[in-house]
Amino acid sequence: TIVAESIDELAEKIKAKNGNVNKAVFEVLKEEIKEIKPVLFNGDNYSKAWEEEAAKRGLPNEKTTPTALKALVTEKALSLFEKYEVLSRVELKSRQLIHLERYMKDMEIEVKCLHNICMSQIIPAAVSYQKKLAEAINATREALGSAAVVSSQVELLKKVMDLINNVYATDKEIRVRVEAACAVHDEQKKAEMLSAKVKPKMDEMREYVDALEGLVDDEIWPLPKFWEILFIN
Repeated sequence: TIVAESIDELAEKIKAKNGNVNKAVFEVLKEEIKEIKPVLFNGDNYSKAWEEEAAKRGLPNEKTTPTALKALVTEKALSLFEKYEVLSRVELKSRQLIHLERYMKDMEIEVKCLHNICMSQIIPAAVSYQKKLAEAINATREALGSAAVVSSQVELLKKVMDLINNVYATDKEIRVRVEAACAVHDEQKKAEMLSAKVKPKMDEMREYVDALEGLVDDEIWPLPKFWEILFIN
Protein backbone atom coordinates (compact mmCIF):
# COMPACT_ATOMS: atom_id res chain seq x y z
CA THR A 1 0.00 0.00 0.00
CA ILE A 2 2.86 2.35 0.82
CA VAL A 3 4.54 1.45 -2.48
CA ALA A 4 1.27 2.14 -4.32
CA GLU A 5 1.03 5.58 -2.74
CA SER A 6 4.66 6.29 -3.60
CA ILE A 7 4.08 5.34 -7.24
CA ASP A 8 1.00 7.58 -7.29
CA GLU A 9 3.03 10.49 -5.96
CA LEU A 10 5.80 9.93 -8.51
CA ALA A 11 3.27 9.73 -11.34
CA GLU A 12 1.62 13.00 -10.25
CA LYS A 13 4.99 14.77 -10.05
CA ILE A 14 5.96 13.53 -13.53
CA LYS A 15 2.60 14.70 -14.96
CA ALA A 16 3.06 18.10 -13.34
CA LYS A 17 6.26 18.68 -15.34
CA ASN A 18 4.20 18.98 -18.58
CA GLY A 19 7.12 18.23 -20.86
CA ASN A 20 9.25 15.47 -22.25
CA VAL A 21 8.45 12.31 -20.29
CA ASN A 22 12.03 11.02 -20.13
CA LYS A 23 13.31 14.39 -18.98
CA ALA A 24 10.50 14.66 -16.43
CA VAL A 25 11.26 11.19 -15.05
CA PHE A 26 14.94 12.08 -14.68
CA GLU A 27 14.16 15.35 -12.89
CA VAL A 28 11.66 13.73 -10.51
CA LEU A 29 14.03 10.88 -9.65
CA LYS A 30 16.81 13.39 -9.02
CA GLU A 31 14.55 15.27 -6.59
CA GLU A 32 13.45 12.05 -4.88
CA ILE A 33 17.01 10.83 -4.37
CA LYS A 34 17.88 14.11 -2.65
CA GLU A 35 14.80 13.77 -0.45
CA ILE A 36 15.44 10.16 0.62
CA LYS A 37 19.18 10.63 1.15
CA PRO A 38 18.84 10.75 4.99
CA VAL A 39 17.52 7.17 4.94
CA LEU A 40 20.45 5.76 2.96
CA PHE A 41 23.30 4.24 4.99
CA ASN A 42 26.05 2.00 3.64
CA GLY A 43 27.48 0.94 6.99
CA ASP A 44 26.43 -1.67 9.56
CA ASN A 45 22.73 -1.11 10.23
CA TYR A 46 22.96 -3.14 13.46
CA SER A 47 25.76 -1.06 14.96
CA LYS A 48 25.52 1.56 17.69
CA ALA A 49 27.00 4.04 15.23
CA TRP A 50 23.99 3.74 12.91
CA GLU A 51 21.60 4.05 15.84
CA GLU A 52 23.23 7.35 16.77
CA GLU A 53 23.34 8.48 13.14
CA ALA A 54 19.66 7.64 12.64
CA ALA A 55 18.78 9.79 15.65
CA LYS A 56 20.75 12.69 14.16
CA ARG A 57 18.85 12.30 10.90
CA GLY A 58 15.52 12.29 12.71
CA LEU A 59 14.63 8.74 11.67
CA PRO A 60 12.31 6.66 13.88
CA ASN A 61 13.89 3.75 15.74
CA GLU A 62 11.34 1.88 17.81
CA LYS A 63 13.09 -0.78 19.88
CA THR A 64 10.16 -2.75 21.23
CA THR A 65 7.20 -4.50 19.63
CA PRO A 66 4.48 -2.59 21.57
CA THR A 67 5.86 0.83 20.64
CA ALA A 68 6.46 -0.22 17.03
CA LEU A 69 2.85 -1.42 16.72
CA LYS A 70 1.64 2.10 17.46
CA ALA A 71 2.65 2.97 13.90
CA LEU A 72 -0.31 0.92 12.64
CA VAL A 73 -2.84 3.27 14.20
CA THR A 74 -1.29 6.65 13.55
CA GLU A 75 -3.49 9.03 11.57
CA LYS A 76 -1.02 8.77 8.70
CA ALA A 77 -1.33 4.97 8.54
CA LEU A 78 -5.10 4.96 9.01
CA SER A 79 -5.58 7.51 6.23
CA LEU A 80 -3.24 5.62 3.89
CA PHE A 81 -5.05 2.28 4.14
CA GLU A 82 -8.42 4.00 4.02
CA LYS A 83 -7.44 6.02 0.94
CA TYR A 84 -6.71 2.88 -1.09
CA GLU A 85 -9.60 0.95 0.47
CA VAL A 86 -7.28 -1.78 1.72
CA LEU A 87 -8.38 -1.66 5.35
CA SER A 88 -10.87 0.49 7.21
CA ARG A 89 -9.90 2.25 10.42
CA VAL A 90 -11.70 -0.38 12.48
CA GLU A 91 -9.97 -3.22 10.62
CA LEU A 92 -6.51 -1.69 11.04
CA LYS A 93 -7.05 -1.02 14.75
CA SER A 94 -8.29 -4.59 15.22
CA ARG A 95 -5.12 -5.90 13.59
CA GLN A 96 -3.02 -3.84 15.94
CA LEU A 97 -4.88 -5.35 18.89
CA ILE A 98 -4.37 -8.86 17.50
CA HIS A 99 -0.61 -8.24 17.25
CA LEU A 100 -0.56 -6.85 20.79
CA GLU A 101 -2.46 -9.87 22.11
CA ARG A 102 -0.04 -12.20 20.32
CA TYR A 103 2.91 -10.36 21.85
CA MET A 104 1.43 -10.56 25.34
CA LYS A 105 0.57 -14.24 24.95
CA ASP A 106 4.12 -14.97 23.80
CA MET A 107 5.48 -13.09 26.81
CA GLU A 108 3.16 -15.01 29.13
CA ILE A 109 4.36 -18.33 27.69
CA GLU A 110 8.01 -17.29 27.94
CA VAL A 111 7.61 -16.21 31.57
CA LYS A 112 5.99 -19.53 32.48
CA CYS A 113 8.67 -21.50 30.64
CA LEU A 114 11.42 -19.48 32.30
CA HIS A 115 9.89 -20.07 35.74
CA ASN A 116 9.44 -23.80 35.17
CA ILE A 117 12.94 -24.34 33.77
CA CYS A 118 14.58 -22.35 36.57
CA MET A 119 12.60 -23.94 39.40
CA SER A 120 12.54 -27.55 38.14
CA GLN A 121 15.94 -27.81 36.45
CA ILE A 122 18.37 -24.95 37.09
CA ILE A 123 17.86 -24.49 40.83
CA PRO A 124 17.91 -28.24 41.69
CA ALA A 125 21.13 -28.68 39.69
CA ALA A 126 22.75 -25.62 41.27
CA VAL A 127 21.74 -26.75 44.78
CA SER A 128 23.18 -30.22 44.10
CA TYR A 129 26.46 -28.63 43.03
CA GLN A 130 26.35 -26.35 46.09
CA LYS A 131 26.01 -29.44 48.29
CA LYS A 132 28.84 -31.17 46.44
CA LEU A 133 31.14 -28.18 47.00
CA ALA A 134 30.21 -27.88 50.68
CA GLU A 135 30.87 -31.58 51.26
CA ALA A 136 34.23 -31.35 49.47
CA ILE A 137 35.26 -28.35 51.57
CA ASN A 138 34.27 -30.08 54.83
CA ALA A 139 36.02 -33.31 53.81
CA THR A 140 39.22 -31.43 52.99
CA ARG A 141 39.15 -29.60 56.33
CA GLU A 142 38.57 -32.85 58.20
CA ALA A 143 41.45 -34.56 56.39
CA LEU A 144 44.01 -31.75 56.63
CA GLY A 145 42.81 -29.79 59.64
CA SER A 146 44.08 -26.24 60.01
CA ALA A 147 46.57 -26.80 57.21
CA ALA A 148 43.76 -27.01 54.66
CA VAL A 149 43.66 -24.09 52.24
CA VAL A 150 40.12 -24.00 50.85
CA SER A 151 39.62 -20.28 50.32
CA SER A 152 39.14 -20.69 46.56
CA GLN A 153 36.56 -23.44 47.05
CA VAL A 154 34.73 -21.35 49.64
CA GLU A 155 34.70 -18.39 47.25
CA LEU A 156 33.25 -20.63 44.52
CA LEU A 157 30.61 -21.92 46.93
CA LYS A 158 29.61 -18.36 47.82
CA LYS A 159 29.31 -17.45 44.14
CA VAL A 160 27.00 -20.38 43.51
CA MET A 161 24.90 -19.55 46.57
CA ASP A 162 24.60 -15.89 45.55
CA LEU A 163 23.52 -16.84 42.04
CA ILE A 164 20.91 -19.26 43.38
CA ASN A 165 19.52 -16.51 45.62
CA ASN A 166 19.49 -14.09 42.68
CA VAL A 167 17.54 -16.56 40.53
CA TYR A 168 14.94 -17.00 43.29
CA ALA A 169 14.63 -13.25 43.90
CA THR A 170 14.41 -12.40 40.19
CA ASP A 171 11.80 -15.08 39.55
CA LYS A 172 9.67 -13.62 42.34
CA GLU A 173 10.09 -10.08 40.98
CA ILE A 174 9.12 -11.20 37.47
CA ARG A 175 5.88 -12.72 38.75
CA VAL A 176 5.07 -9.56 40.73
CA ARG A 177 5.60 -7.40 37.64
CA VAL A 178 3.53 -9.71 35.44
CA GLU A 179 0.64 -9.51 37.91
CA ALA A 180 0.89 -5.71 37.92
CA ALA A 181 0.81 -5.62 34.11
CA CYS A 182 -2.14 -8.01 33.93
CA ALA A 183 -4.12 -5.71 36.22
CA VAL A 184 -4.01 -3.02 33.52
CA HIS A 185 -7.03 -3.11 31.18
CA ASP A 186 -5.60 -1.01 28.36
CA GLU A 187 -3.97 -3.48 25.93
CA GLN A 188 -1.34 -1.02 24.68
CA LYS A 189 -0.27 -0.02 28.19
CA LYS A 190 -0.26 -3.64 29.34
CA ALA A 191 2.01 -4.69 26.46
CA GLU A 192 4.32 -1.74 27.11
CA MET A 193 4.55 -2.67 30.80
CA LEU A 194 5.47 -6.25 29.92
CA SER A 195 8.12 -4.97 27.55
CA ALA A 196 9.55 -2.28 29.83
CA LYS A 197 9.22 -3.97 33.23
CA VAL A 198 9.20 -7.75 32.70
CA LYS A 199 11.54 -8.35 29.77
CA PRO A 200 14.55 -6.59 31.40
CA LYS A 201 14.11 -8.85 34.44
CA MET A 202 13.99 -11.89 32.17
CA ASP A 203 17.25 -10.73 30.59
CA GLU A 204 18.69 -10.32 34.09
CA MET A 205 17.63 -13.88 34.92
CA ARG A 206 19.43 -15.05 31.79
CA GLU A 207 22.67 -13.52 33.11
CA TYR A 208 22.41 -15.39 36.42
CA VAL A 209 21.62 -18.70 34.73
CA ASP A 210 24.45 -18.22 32.23
CA ALA A 211 26.81 -17.62 35.15
CA LEU A 212 25.62 -20.80 36.88
CA GLU A 213 26.05 -22.72 33.63
CA GLY A 214 29.71 -21.71 33.63
CA LEU A 215 30.22 -22.95 37.21
CA VAL A 216 28.06 -26.03 37.74
CA ASP A 217 29.56 -29.46 37.04
CA ASP A 218 28.75 -30.70 33.50
CA GLU A 219 27.53 -34.01 34.93
CA ILE A 220 24.98 -32.20 37.08
CA TRP A 221 23.80 -29.50 34.66
CA PRO A 222 20.49 -30.74 33.16
CA LEU A 223 20.52 -28.82 29.87
CA PRO A 224 22.95 -28.74 26.94
CA LYS A 225 25.57 -26.07 27.53
CA PHE A 226 26.41 -23.55 24.84
CA TRP A 227 29.64 -25.28 23.86
CA GLU A 228 27.80 -28.60 23.61
CA ILE A 229 25.28 -27.06 21.22
CA LEU A 230 27.98 -25.47 19.08
CA PHE A 231 30.42 -28.39 19.10
CA ILE A 232 28.54 -31.69 19.09
CA ASN A 233 30.74 -34.78 19.17
